Amino acid sequence: MTVNHFIARSKTAAVRYLRRHRGIVLELDYASAWRDTAELGRLGLECDVRVVSRGVDNIVVTSFSVLEMRLRRTKLTYRQRNLFCCFTWNSVPNEILSNIMHLASINGDRLLNIEQLPGSPNETWD
Repeated sequence: MTVNHFIARSKTAAVRYLRRHRGIVLELDYASAWRDTAELGRLGLECDVRVVSRGVDNIVVTSFSVLEMRLRRTKLTYRQRNLFCCFTWNSVPNEILSNIMHLASINGDRLLNIEQLPGSPNETWD
């Protein structure tokens, strides 16, 4: 059985999902989600909705070009992203590497080696 998965970007949106849907997973992804998790989780139990929240996304990145492209996009999540890179940095020119590190720091992202991945990733960029 497939469970529908929804992402709420505000408490108002979360409450709306809770009122309209049954048997879903509702993921909270907004700045104050940590404060609302318990309350919305209790409401979710009444509505057969599993409410989840996490502060960090572990993302596997398969290539430097994908990393560069995705870091240039607008970040849509409030979570910190741990970006586990599956490539070597040796072939990346210093100027480009410096720019990528700057983009990552602006977004609050961490660039890590794939060997540091703790368990399964939440997402893969390829």
